[in-house]
Amino acid sequence: MGSVVIVSGGFKEAGGEFVDLEKSVVDTAKKHGMRIIGPNCIGIYDSKTRLDTCFQSIERMLRPNTGGMSLITQSGTVGAAFMEWAAESGLGLSKMISYGNRADVDETDMVLHLARDQDTKVIVMYMESLGNPTQFLKAARATIPKKPVVVLKSGRTDVGGKAALSHTGSLAGAYQIAIAALEQAGVITVRDMDELYDVGKALYLQPLPNGRRVGMITNGAGPAVMATDLFTEHGVQVGGYSAETRDKLAKTLPSYALVGLVADLTGSATSEDYRKGIEGLLEDVNTDILIVFMVLQDTPLDEGILDVLAKAKQYDKPIICCAAGGPYTAKITKKLEDLGLPVYPTGERAARAALGLMSYAEVKERDFGDDVKDRPNQLGDLTAAKRILNEARSGGRTVLLESEAKSLLKCYGIPTTPEKVATDSEHAAAYADDLGYPVVLKISSPDIIHKTEAGGVLLNLASPEEVRVGFDKVVAKSRESNPKAKIEGLLVQKLIPEGREVVIGMIRDDRFGAVIMFGLGGVFVEVLKDVAFGIPPISRAVALEMIRKLRSFPALEAFRGKPPADVDAIVDILQRVSALVKDIDDIEEMDLNPLIVHERGAIAVDARVVLTPLQDVKSG
Repeated sequence: MGSVVIVSGGFKEAGGEFVDLEKSVVDTAKKHGMRIIGPNCIGIYDSKTRLDTCFQSIERMLRPNTGGMSLITQSGTVGAAFMEWAAESGLGLSKMISYGNRADVDETDMVLHLARDQDTKVIVMYMESLGNPTQFLKAARATIPKKPVVVLKSGRTDVGGKAALSHTGSLAGAYQIAIAALEQAGVITVRDMDELYDVGKALYLQPLPNGRRVGMITNGAGPAVMATDLFTEHGVQVGGYSAETRDKLAKTLPSYALVGLVADLTGSATSEDYRKGIEGLLEDVNTDILIVFMVLQDTPLDEGILDVLAKAKQYDKPIICCAAGGPYTAKITKKLEDLGLPVYPTGERAARAALGLMSYAEVKERDFGDDVKDRPNQLGDLTAAKRILNEARSGGRTVLLESEAKSLLKCYGIPTTPEKVATDSEHAAAYADDLGYPVVLKISSPDIIHKTEAGGVLLNLASPEEVRVGFDKVVAKSRESNPKAKIEGLLVQKLIPEGREVVIGMIRDDRFGAVIMFGLGGVFVEVLKDVAFGIPPISRAVALEMIRKLRSFPALEAFRGKPPADVDAIVDILQRVSALVKDIDDIEEMDLNPLIVHERGAIAVDARVVLTPLQDVKSG
């Protein structure tokens, strides 16, 4: 089979007739059994064979020697910069593939090729979009156990292009969904080009850590403090050394050394001081990864540090270095990296490289076995669920009433509040007596989506008289808010005891299909925007990861005398929602908000389900 790289521009990216031109070129190539990389790219480069189709001259763009990283990039500019960074640092590069318009060969093809390539140890990628998300995620997931895949995805400010009726729809931007899908497949995602290069370098040069416990040693506190801040934000333990290690360091290090979270040798540190400190920290079982901060400008520290760090590699634990400065620092940095020790100029960059190592170590241990295989049919009554949807559609509605939405949830074993729909105040009072007080009244109308804003909710009613008065009040306020609204009645609902409020939602994305959202619930969900996303089917491992990703996850744990929330109940409901939206693919949006989580169990207090327009329905 032949192949061609087209570096020329003026194809699909130019629009109009040039879209057809690109298609014509691809069709012609296919007739002759050829594959195309490009067009609108800078070419490809292979450091081993010296195959080089890049149009930049050698005088203008350096070519790196052999190395273990390979770059796949949609941007030629990123490719050129990466090539020169790899060349100047001496790190090298195995392959650089700039694919531009992705007219034929796409990201999936390239990842699968590099997964088989023995010279590629780490795959790093810059992408602006995904050609075929399903196939790429499948390829990435198959590659991850063999070698890491690190992705910089641009487009962070894209917040989606449609008005949403659910909280989930308003929060689920295209970028957030793509990142969630990539991470669920085991891909390590990064925020910028520096981090792409830094994490790739660390993964290529260093072994993986056995955990998330970091030891740090320095002769200048500032960068170590900044790294500690970042680690703390990511739940990484810093300085959890044993008492024996602390005693040993206190005896062997100079009296002016300070051993707290960080072993601070101060500006008087020598290479010998570093040797004692480094050996002490690496021998501690509570150190999974060591970061060595060096102010190389301080004259007590000499080039003996090179021998110290070279010998430290015998512990087979990852070691990351941090040093910033001018020519002398650059000289020592080059020698350290020649020894296979990655060096970073700031504490934050060193910390992010360490986080990349931890992430891949955890991904390699992840059980990618699908514990939700064949579960949807076990979890749900699909026939009953479709009956509810068909009834709504027969009335020309695409938004379910709350009572209908909860009936749908019950079909899949999701707990909901005890409730009945009343058409007048006397029925409401009678239903409240049956349910037991206190109760909640909610307007039931296909035309009123946001009930609270319309004055359509009353809480904590404790007697039949309060219910009767409340019924009339809710109807009056709702009519005032929306005079043309069709009011079916009021939902009389048992008031659920207080607990942790969370939200579980779903939106159907054009590229990735159904997307599940989890976050802290209630009225502040769109303000706090502390949410995580997952792509069905949601396994138990993925569900737990979604929950623990939240910055506010500690609010679900025990605090101030409160017992922890039932995380297992959340996991179960996430999986049941996943099964529901996998079974019925004409559900467009869904919110369970709030879902009240207690010490034992969880219950959906409110639910909203939006169906696709009738002409877009994919399943019966």
